[in-house]
Amino acid sequence: MTRSINTVKIIDSNIDSAADKKSAATEVDFEVQAIQPTTDNQLIHLLIAHEDPNEANKIKNIFKNSGWIVNAHRITSVEDLDESLRNQTWNILLAFGHSKLYLPAVIGNAIKKNDAQLRAIYLDDEYSSTNALQIFRCGFCDYLTLPEHDRLLYVASREIKSQEDHRVAFAAQSVMAETNARSQLLMDSTADAVAYVIDGMIVHSNNAFSEQLNFQSPDELDCLPFIDLISTEDHHRVKPLLRKYQFGKQEESNITIDIVKADTDSMQAELLLAMASFEGEACTQIILRSIIDNNSLNSADFDLEMIQSLEGKGSLFFASITSNAVQRKKLGLHNHLRLIKEIGCLLRDFIPTEATVFDYLKESWIVVIPDDYKHEATELATELCNRVNLATIGNGEQCITPSIAVGISKYGVAGITIENALDQAFKASAEKQMDGSSGYKVFAPKIDNAEGAEALRSALELNRLRIKYQPIIALQNQSQHAYDALLYIENDAGSDDIADTLIASLGIEKTNAELDRWMISEIISTLTASDNENIQLNIPLTASAIMDDSFYAWLAARLDSSNIENASLSFSITASDATDYENNALSLIKQFKEAGHPVCITNANTDYIDLIKKLLPDTLKLSAHLTEKMTGEEAEPELIKNMIKFANENNATCIADGVNSAGDLAQLWQTGIGYVQGNYLQAPQENMDYDFSDIG
Repeated sequence: MTRSINTVKIIDSNIDSAADKKSAATEVDFEVQAIQPTTDNQLIHLLIAHEDPNEANKIKNIFKNSGWIVNAHRITSVEDLDESLRNQTWNILLAFGHSKLYLPAVIGNAIKKNDAQLRAIYLDDEYSSTNALQIFRCGFCDYLTLPEHDRLLYVASREIKSQEDHRVAFAAQSVMAETNARSQLLMDSTADAVAYVIDGMIVHSNNAFSEQLNFQSPDELDCLPFIDLISTEDHHRVKPLLRKYQFGKQEESNITIDIVKADTDSMQAELLLAMASFEGEACTQIILRSIIDNNSLNSADFDLEMIQSLEGKGSLFFASITSNAVQRKKLGLHNHLRLIKEIGCLLRDFIPTEATVFDYLKESWIVVIPDDYKHEATELATELCNRVNLATIGNGEQCITPSIAVGISKYGVAGITIENALDQAFKASAEKQMDGSSGYKVFAPKIDNAEGAEALRSALELNRLRIKYQPIIALQNQSQHAYDALLYIENDAGSDDIADTLIASLGIEKTNAELDRWMISEIISTLTASDNENIQLNIPLTASAIMDDSFYAWLAARLDSSNIENASLSFSITASDATDYENNALSLIKQFKEAGHPVCITNANTDYIDLIKKLLPDTLKLSAHLTEKMTGEEAEPELIKNMIKFANENNATCIADGVNSAGDLAQLWQTGIGYVQGNYLQAPQENMDYDFSDIG
């Protein structure tokens, strides 16, 4: 006979009285309170499986009246159930005993099929133990009756809390898995030879450790007494040390001894010992460092010295594998080593023979490409990344698509030494890895604060100069497509600024005419590649070019080597530069005219009339200030009209600059000026593709 855990002993002779006392003893007063959500203003995402909207509203009101914020959806069909589970996230699904469409088995299968992370609760009309069993078998988390409102609120609160706990646990497991993978990766791929020892036995070692000792694999070292790897002469030094670590009585220490390899050869090595933990058990970590290896020609220090000895100019790449710890764990040690080897081979096969490759800590590569090999660094990096992405490493579930992050820096330019370039390329590669994607990142040194020759040198060496073209448009018929070439500089933020500040900061040293030579060479290349033979380009000259006696001779030789007609290139000098360097300007303009190059004086106004009469330019480009004076409260339209009249009297074509609105254009039209230019018509562009149709 089984006795009840709770027994009642009646000692009163009056049975009725005893019964009353028993009744009184077993009555317990409960203070009934509405079940509140687990947090203030908690939002519940509620999916209601019922055909009747009124029933759904009743359920929603139960939650709302208890302080819940309810986001509810009533399922309208079995298809809607599938779509809702597939496309949205829910906390609770409520099913009903009197629903004819949404049966428990249907709901359970839908939840399982869509792998939905919600909790299903079944509300029956009245309690049935048979129904309860079937409901739980269908995957529901609880079974209630419809009148149990407080219990429903309690169960919902409990399940939402359970969901949150599950999410936190899952996140913790993910972090733990990532941490374990990183630890294993660090162990397996580090350049250090590492082993873990428990009770004198090796319980784990990495590939570097087995390679140092000439074993085929780390498996051969498992359960091997560590003392067997120590020369007999050093046993008396190592044994006491291991015992102290075994009992946790020793701090980190190191000792130099003789190690016996698998082939019985010995080598001198340094052991670094420290307390550690392996699979939750206290152990001794031993790092083995060969004295000979530390001075070998394959060390990172040797590579750095070799890199630092390189001279000249060029590009430096720092390429690193971007696979994370989880991917490496998926690959396994064998495939990971294969990954490193294959990418290294691919990289060496791809780069030009003029380049030099250095291994860096086995998983990264430094590529140095001198400027003797004409190359575009970003194009090389893009192709290299694409080739790596096309490779596959591993088999089946272990297969991954590798990727690399390439940091790029110039060296030997703008004061960047090869040591600086290596450091900056390393940082750029790391920043690209943090993006989580394959590709390259270029180190862009700052030049915004540089001035004069230093700024020019940096801009040229770092390829920060840009040429843009703005059309010069005739107000009547136009037979030739004329453009101004304008110089821009890429600022540190990556956008283009007009290079007026750079030009203004330059002195008149002959070396600064390098800017003019660069610009003219770029324009000649552009015109040579163009299919439009009806283009005339106006090129601005700096004061340095005006003062450089050898400039015109260089220009003539450069044009002789091209097929460009002299009349296709017009050269402009600012009115202020022509005033400051009048004699040189007169001499240069004479040479231009004799060679058939049109000449333009820019920023012209009434202050320069006498000078312009001496220079006799083919074109006058009026100051934009004159266009501004056409309208406004202080308008002086006569200023521009006088300059137009002066140009006509001196057989010079006249261009109005600074046309930035329709009003400007309308006013200029009335003056009879032949040509206009400004952002209203077209802002400077990288291409010469303006439609020169008659705007009139």
